Parts: sequence; C-alpha cells; structure tokens
Amino acid sequence: MSETQSRQKVKKAYSLLELTENIKLQIEKTYRTSYWIKAEINKLNYYPQSGHCYPELVEKNNGRIVAEIRGFLFRNTYEEIDQNFRKHTGKALTDGMEVLLLCRVSYDPKYGLSLYISDIDAAYTLGEMARMRAEAIKKLKAEGIFGLNREKTIPMLIERLAVISVETSKGWGDFKKTLTDSQYGKQIHCTLFPAKLQGDTAVYSIGKALNKIAGLSDHFDAVAIIRGGGGETGMDCYDHFQLAKTVATFPIPVLTGIGHSTNLTVVEMCGFKNLITPTALAQFILEGYVDFSNRLSKATRSLEAVRKQSLPILISRLDGLTEKLGRNALRLLGEANTDLRQSGRKLEHSTRGGLNDANNLIHFKIPVRIEKLTAQILRTSKNRLEVTVDKMYSIAPRYCISERRDLDHFEEKLRILDPQNVLKRGYSITMKDGKALHEISDLKEGDEVITRLATGEFSSTIKEKKNE
Repeated sequence: MSETQSRQKVKKAYSLLELTENIKLQIEKTYRTSYWIKAEINKLNYYPQSGHCYPELVEKNNGRIVAEIRGFLFRNTYEEIDQNFRKHTGKALTDGMEVLLLCRVSYDPKYGLSLYISDIDAAYTLGEMARMRAEAIKKLKAEGIFGLNREKTIPMLIERLAVISVETSKGWGDFKKTLTDSQYGKQIHCTLFPAKLQGDTAVYSIGKALNKIAGLSDHFDAVAIIRGGGGETGMDCYDHFQLAKTVATFPIPVLTGIGHSTNLTVVEMCGFKNLITPTALAQFILEGYVDFSNRLSKATRSLEAVRKQSLPILISRLDGLTEKLGRNALRLLGEANTDLRQSGRKLEHSTRGGLNDANNLIHFKIPVRIEKLTAQILRTSKNRLEVTVDKMYSIAPRYCISERRDLDHFEEKLRILDPQNVLKRGYSITMKDGKALHEISDLKEGDEVITRLATGEFSSTIKEKKNE
C-alpha cells in the first residue's frame, strides 16, 4: 500500500447531514425551554397564501445591525398573536417594531437556525410606545415649541382651507358633505393635498404635504388634517417627534380631525384645535359663520333701532341747542341795550343838573366841571358797553364751539353706524317687502327678495331654502 493511500485511509470524514444533525442535537440539549427575547422586526415576511410568518429579527446598535436571526410563526399562532396585539396596542405587527418574543431555539439541518415564536408581549410594545410618546412631549417642551401653534390667530370666517387627507377616504367625504349641506359651504374653499394618513410612510407623507402648504401659507387661513374610518390602527405615527414638531412650528393654525376617541396623540396636542371626527371639524368651521351671521343680524337690528329712535332724539336735541343759543344771544344783547339806555339817562340827568348849577354859579368854573363830568360819564358808559359786547362775543363762540363738538361727535357716531359703511366692508343685506331678513323661516319658495350691496342691489327669486 502506498503512503498516499495510507494517509487517505487514516482520515475520518463526516457527511454534512451528520454534522448538521449533531449541531441540532447539541442545540436541543442546551436550549430545552422557551425564552423571552427583545428584538426588532426588521421585516415581517407574512405570506397570506399559507398564513405562515417568517419575521426577520435583528438587534441594532447606533443604527447598525449587530445580531440577526430568522423567526417562525405558524398560521394559527400568528393569527392569534396578531389579533391579541391589535386589541391591546391598536396597531398590527409591522416592520421596524420593537417587540418582546416568547420563543424556542430550533435548528433544522436544511433550513438552519431559527426561533419558533409562541407569544408576543403586547404590554412591552405599549410601554415602548408610551416611552417614545413621553420622550417626544418632553423634547418639544424643552425646545419651547409644544404650544406654539395654539398661539396662532385664526379668523372667525375660515374661507381658504388647506386639507391633508386621502382623496377616497370616508373622513374626507364626510367633511365635504357637512360643508356642502350648509348654507355657508360655498364660501369655504378647500384645497386637497393628498397624503397617506397611517402606517410606516404616514410621517413622511404628511410631513411632505405640510412642507408644501408652508410654502403657500399666505394663501390659506388654516390647514386641516382629516382622517376617518380607519379605526385605532396606525395611530402611532401621530406620536412621532418630527411630525409633531412640524405641526407645532407651522406658520398657520393646524386643525385635526383624525377620527379616534382614545388619548390625544402628540400631533393633536401640538395643533391649534383638535376635533374627534372630520364631521366635528367641519361643524367647528361652520360655527364661525353662524356666530358671525347672528352678530350681523343683531347689528342690523341695532342700526334700525338707532334710525327709528336715537336719530329723532338727536335731531330734537340739536334743534333745542340751536334755540337755546338764540335765546342766550338775545338775552345778552338785551342786557347791553338796557345798560346803554341807563347810561344815557344818567348822562341826560347829569347834564341837566350841571346846566342848572351853571346858571346858578355862572361866575365859577362850571363849564369846566360839566366838561369833565360829561367826559367821565361817556368813558364809563363806553367801557361798560365794550365789556358787555366783549362778553357777548367771548361767550357766544365758546358756547357754539362746545355745541358744535357735541354735534360732530353725534354725527361721527351716526356715520359709523351707517349701514352703507357696513356694506362697503363686503357684507350685504337681503330684504323682502322692504324689510331686512333675519330668519330663514321668513321666506318661502317663490318669494322675491332684494340683496343690497355697497354699489347697488339686485333681485332674486327663492327656488329652494335649507334650514340648519
């Protein structure tokens, strides 16, 4: 026998099957029980035809996979686990989810190493969701932006609304129908920005739509995120920090109607206003129009009352002030005339006395005394007359100015309350038989009405009316 043949005879060779079966035997001896394992579902790998699921389980460190193994779920086990998981977490098992698995280590000579999964702890995933939610809220508050959007100002009448929704969703349909069925629906212009509203891609899709609207924010009064008919599944995307931050710092008010009744999501907390359903959101928008209409009707009635009651009173008061001014002027002129006459009589009496004294005392300096006395009386009379005239001219203008100021004030109030100025601001008054309409019940089909604008009026015939 040659040396080469001798060496070949000494070597011991095992088949691959023998090796793998030995590995299986050793693994089964070592790992005899089930273990709870924390892992991330990198890819679910669910096959609807067979009903089996082969999740790809990984562990990551700073985003890098440091461990990986394949899992296995039988059809019945997967259905039971998935149903229980949805019931407790409100979401389905999906890629990227951190889970706690009860599994048994298995090795097959053909398919290799895998984990046979018998249960998934929903409470662990709920805890992870709550932790991520709490961290998002804490971080938003630390950055001082948590309540930023709620500080925005929203107009009473929302006329231009950007809507983020799925074009075929029930929520979007309910929202549009609520607006259309209202008498104010035609005044509200909605622009749809389609986006996915649940699942793994919702954060990116909604964020992309918000960024597009932000570039057009001057064209809208507010933005509404509408989701309906999807149940509670897939709501975790609304707890995502980056999406909540985009909503909190958005340049215009963000309204949400994402159709769920459990605890508010972080996005809803950061928005300007949260409504449970799309229908409730539409009703909130319409409430502004109803309130404004009521205020306008009240203002119209107040203006009519002013026209019928206050205006005649003001005119009467103005007439009274004019008459009072005339009486005061006549009184002052009469007093001045009386003083002048009294001064004349005194002058006449003094002159006569002086002449008599002159006749009696012709050899004394009577003429000089008469001249001095006459001059003194004339100066006194003139001064008194001038004082009286000055007093009249001083009092009369001040009184006129005071009364004119009151008159101007009343005139300005009447100008502000003038219905024509209200019409110039874009409002209108609809009248029937010359009277302003306040209630829809005042109309019936076939009635003719006249609508008055700032620049004219037009007539209409009622074909149909809709009550609220």
